[in-house]
Amino acid sequence: MPAPEPFSQYLPDRDAAGRPMSIAIRPAGPADAGLLGELVASRDLGNQADHRDRFLAEFEDRARVILVAEVAGQVAGFGRLRHVQQAAPRAPKASPDGWYLAGLIVAPGFRRLGVGHLLTVRRLAQVRPMSPEVYYFANARNLASIDLHTRFGFQEVTRDFVFPGVTFTGGVGILFRLAF
Repeated sequence: MPAPEPFSQYLPDRDAAGRPMSIAIRPAGPADAGLLGELVASRDLGNQADHRDRFLAEFEDRARVILVAEVAGQVAGFGRLRHVQQAAPRAPKASPDGWYLAGLIVAPGFRRLGVGHLLTVRRLAQVRPMSPEVYYFANARNLASIDLHTRFGFQEVTRDFVFPGVTFTGGVGILFRLAF
C-alpha cells in the first residue's frame, strides 16, 4: 500500500462557495483522544493507539492547547498550540522559545471549507493575550499550510533552524513568526 501524501493537495483557487457550513470550535479533551489519534494515523501512518496515548499525555500538559473543529457533530480537524522552552545548553540554530502553532490537521472530507482557517483564528486569539508573538513552522513543500498562515501575516524567519523532535523529511523546514 502506498504511503499517504503528507500534505493537503494545494488548490488555491478552490473555495467553499455554495457550501454553507456551521463549524464549531471547542477545546479537545480525553474523550477526543481516540478520534484524534485516528486522524493523525490516517495522515502520518503509525499506530492509532500510540497517537491516542500521545494526545492523552498532551491533555495533561499546561503548555499545550488542542482545539477541535466539528461539523454536524463530526470531528473535522484539530489544531495545536504549544509553548516551547528549550533546555540549556541550546542546540546551534535552535528555534526560539515561545508559543507555536504546532500542528493542524483537517480531515480530507472537510478540507478547503474554512476549517483550518477557523482553527487558526481561534488559536491566534488564545495566544495573543499570553505573548507578543507566535511562531509556526512547515515543510517547504506544504504549500497549502504556508498559504493559510501567510494570509494571517506570518513572515519567514529562516530555513536554517532546529526544532526539538522534528525532522523535515523530503524537504526543508521554514520557520515563520507573527508579531501581534
